[in-house]
Amino acid sequence: MKTSDYNLHSKIRKLLSFLFLVVTLLLTPTLTTAQHWMSQFGHLGNYYLIKAAAETYFSQDTSRIHNKA
Repeated sequence: MKTSDYNLHSKIRKLLSFLFLVVTLLLTPTLTTAQHWMSQFGHLGNYYLIKAAAETYFSQDTSRIHNKA
């Protein structure tokens, strides 16, 4: 392997390491926010409790049925 090839590989390795670091730093807040967002619903209980609450909510006012996502 020539010296110039080694320098090129070294530069590419450094560039890839830098890009990995930048992407990691950019994605970390997004992942943390997603976990926080999901944790705020932990107090609601399981699927059946959430389903019952939704059915109660939509049965109180029938106009809500057409607006639900």
